[in-house]
Amino acid sequence: MSRTTCIVCNAPLRPTGPPMRYCSARCRQAAYRARKSEVFAGIDPPVAGADPDEQVAQAVASAFWLAAELERLGRDASPGLAWRCTKISEDLLKAITKHFPDLVERADAETAAMRERLSAMI
Repeated sequence: MSRTTCIVCNAPLRPTGPPMRYCSARCRQAAYRARKSEVFAGIDPPVAGADPDEQVAQAVASAFWLAAELERLGRDASPGLAWRCTKISEDLLKAITKHFPDLVERADAETAAMRERLSAMI
């Protein structure tokens, strides 16, 4: 079933042609900017002068967060992108678990559900 209103402003979409999500290029751009700011909002920049081991732990936590975002996008994106988001999410989680088993426990609580799903896949 296709949408009948714009996902940004709820304006009606034209009933003919290919399925649409946005009523205009302006709404499409607004949605892109909102997604872009959400993606980068969850990543903290490295702390200057911080211990390199702590920076690695922070990067692993950020990678877990990225895997969670990719999994979410895999549910929401068009089919052509969804499977790639899901595949990258799964591969990223497997690689982190394999190469950083000691740091996996330090990942954010938000990604605990992702670790449980990964354990079920292996």
